[in-house]
Amino acid sequence: MKYLIEPYIYPIMDGDETVGQGFASDGYFITAAHVVRDYPMCFINLGKLKVLLSSIKPLYIGKGDIDKDPNQTDVAIYKLGDRDSSLHLSIKAPLSTETYKSCCVHTKFDSSTNEYHKVYTERDATVIGEEGNYFYCRCRRFPSSSGSPLLWGNQVVGIMHGGDPDDELCAFLKIESFIFNTDIQVPYDKIGLAKELLDGEIELMTAKYILYALHYDLGYINAALLEDMTETGLNMCLDSLPFNIYELKEYEKEALIEYCQSLVLKVIDNGED
Repeated sequence: MKYLIEPYIYPIMDGDETVGQGFASDGYFITAAHVVRDYPMCFINLGKLKVLLSSIKPLYIGKGDIDKDPNQTDVAIYKLGDRDSSLHLSIKAPLSTETYKSCCVHTKFDSSTNEYHKVYTERDATVIGEEGNYFYCRCRRFPSSSGSPLLWGNQVVGIMHGGDPDDELCAFLKIESFIFNTDIQVPYDKIGLAKELLDGEIELMTAKYILYALHYDLGYINAALLEDMTETGLNMCLDSLPFNIYELKEYEKEALIEYCQSLVLKVIDNGED
């Protein structure tokens, strides 16, 4: 996976020092708000082009101080042309039963060649709790990794806010905390679809019926979660939805499956029936 990830993570520099991370996703360049605020002269290198982030007006920038308020958002989002990326923002709810990858790219000076080289690093991360717009992971944090992505495959499920390298505890911003901001127009109808579902407070039973109707493999789900499903309930559920699930585009179906699966797995993860 390294070759799919490394090209889209950018070390943020201040002079010769790496002070943070940013990444390209869904047509945006994304980093932590506190990085660009703490280092007003910071920049990234796009090929041979040096881009001073303060010279670009962000589409959105949060306050980023979770010590004072965990409901703030430590994220800065920029539009830097139509840059392709294999990384995609996801509203997937991180689960304690899964292992994620905290990924960074740093610059390192090689005295033998008198040149700087990029060094890709990744560490396993497991969720241990959440608070407000953030969740906490047991993870070895690299210095100057604020703004780096937390990945599930090529899905960005969190953004590094900070942590203690010695304690191996890191805080990551939830993607859902900012993705529905009206200033940010993610070019995927699936985000609007997910927002509609979130606003409607979709229930667990509805999520199961949707998965069933879309013929998603439910074999891994605890049988106790499926025993109260009926054909009548399925029809009532589908009739109550504000859209016809059979007329969705494939990527919309995938987003719907992802969202419903995360609801069901979260219940299993919490040991609920």
